[in-house]
Amino acid sequence: MPASQARTETRLPRAVMRIAADVQSRIDARNAARTGDVDPEIPPAPTPVAASPAETPPAPTPPADPRESDPGYWKQRFNVTEGMLRRERTDHQAAIRTLNQQVAELQESNRTLQASKPAAPIELSAFFTPDQIEKYGEEQCQVMANAAQAAAAKQVKELQADFDARLKPIAEARKQDQAEAAAAATREFEDKLTELVPTWRDVDTDQHWLAWLAQLDDATEVPRQEILNRHVAYKNVAAVGKMFQTFLKLRTPPAPPMTPHGGAASTPTPPAPTPPADAAGVPSDAEVRDFFKRAAIGKIKDDERVKFEARMKLRGGR
Repeated sequence: MPASQARTETRLPRAVMRIAADVQSRIDARNAARTGDVDPEIPPAPTPVAASPAETPPAPTPPADPRESDPGYWKQRFNVTEGMLRRERTDHQAAIRTLNQQVAELQESNRTLQASKPAAPIELSAFFTPDQIEKYGEEQCQVMANAAQAAAAKQVKELQADFDARLKPIAEARKQDQAEAAAAATREFEDKLTELVPTWRDVDTDQHWLAWLAQLDDATEVPRQEILNRHVAYKNVAAVGKMFQTFLKLRTPPAPPMTPHGGAASTPTPPAPTPPADAAGVPSDAEVRDFFKRAAIGKIKDDERVKFEARMKLRGGR
């Protein structure tokens, strides 16, 4: 093999050498077939196998941008984007203000045009017969019709003003009657409620009562305040009084035992045993406020409620 050919082979990739060998074998086979020197025992040249991916040199990876890991670069990008968005928002608001001003100007122009628009011509046949129109002329009839229409409009306006003046005292009196009737109904409702619950006004400002109203009713699962508002709206005195009485029973201590002679027992009766959880004794005002505050937001469990109500009975009328 010549030295030049050896140097060429060493420089060419292996895949290129295979393809060149295959092409050369095909050319040789074609030349042999033309001259009749084909040997049937010689198999045709095998089809070259494509080079495996391992032999293909990988594509060069582009170098990473060093700015991607630079916080200052991203901060600058953020500031630029924020400035663009702020400017777009400012331009949008300015455009809206301009459009609103244009709409206002167009509306004002429309009102001006409507005010300066000449009145529609009067149909003379509605006021005059054909003979009268022919006798007095269309222009004269038009003047007389306009004058009659203006006089009629003025009279209607005066009648409307007189009607409004007469109707205003009636409307005010009716409004006053309705207010007095509502006030009388409220007074009657409060008087009947006072008969049922004499101390309801004092109870209505009690913080414990307000906290109790904020809780859910056991039977309906509806806040007691909503139930009370509904009864008050319908002036249901019995239902409102029942709610006050229910609350007062929870805060009233049990009556002392009575002697056979009808008076209170001279010797104190030993108190009934209380659950161990009630051993804390009479709750203080701070504990009562904390209990009703947590009860208003639904953070009191049933067992804790029972124990605290047992302790509340020890407070008596405090």
